[in-house]
Amino acid sequence: MNNLFWSTQPVWTTGGRVVGVRGFADGNTTAGLAGTRGVWGIAINADASGGPGYAGWFDGHVNIQGGSLYLNQIFALSDAGLKDNVQPFSGGAALIAQFEPKSYTFNTQLHPELGLPIAAQVGLVAQDVEQVRPELVSEIWHDAVLDSLGNEISPAYALKGVNYMVIIPILISNAKEQQSRIDYLEQQVASCCALDDGTRMLQGAGFGYIDINRQPDATASAPLAENALVVIPNPFQDNPTISYRIGTSGRAQLRVADGQGRVMGTLMDAGMQAGQHTMVWNTAGMAAGTYWLTLTLDGERITTQAVMVD
Repeated sequence: MNNLFWSTQPVWTTGGRVVGVRGFADGNTTAGLAGTRGVWGIAINADASGGPGYAGWFDGHVNIQGGSLYLNQIFALSDAGLKDNVQPFSGGAALIAQFEPKSYTFNTQLHPELGLPIAAQVGLVAQDVEQVRPELVSEIWHDAVLDSLGNEISPAYALKGVNYMVIIPILISNAKEQQSRIDYLEQQVASCCALDDGTRMLQGAGFGYIDINRQPDATASAPLAENALVVIPNPFQDNPTISYRIGTSGRAQLRVADGQGRVMGTLMDAGMQAGQHTMVWNTAGMAAGTYWLTLTLDGERITTQAVMVD
């Protein structure tokens, strides 16, 4: 326990504070810190219905400050009977791309009554998360500290907290989208390699390819040069610019697919002259998430990823 907090003998049932159960144990006993328990609840065996017994039961918020929470397991209520409007969730990759994990240490001098740890930490900053998904952030209220006469030693204040539990399904969505991309790219690789029994090889991450048996030609370039397909900006919110470069004239097609590799439509299909080209991508009505753009020129392809954010 923090000495500043406990040495003041705070008021528990006056000054606007009502306490149902108070537990206090002095760690300066012969038992030592390891044997100190402010409140100790034990439940043995199951209840009459066959369910587990509960050593503690709280109908309402539980605020733990000045120490750690040690649990063998954590279960959050997730029963289907409690939920309405259940819909598949996608776009985890786009959200994860916006979260910025940070390393930090707590300012233990600012609020000594919180008993903040001094060790280095890794996590998210609530104010940053609030800019991306406000529903993942809530205010945690800390009561004023009072002395034995009810005089306020430090005022009440609110701090922001992050609901890390909700980030788990976002991570699952991100993992599923990443696996879908891997499957899609593996299909593209297999398709490219099957065209002429391996006589071509992939050119960079863009999946354009060149004939390794063809002699260099100083007067011509590969139909699709590496990194010739770019979305600006990326990530984007709406109507980004697509810039692409074509090495030789020919019939070009630009298609867009969702994060699972399912083709959504064709943005361009026409004969094109060699050179640099741009177009505005109308994304009206599209949801935030990851998309794949594939530019095809006379059977040869280059693919790039585009991320749309809220």
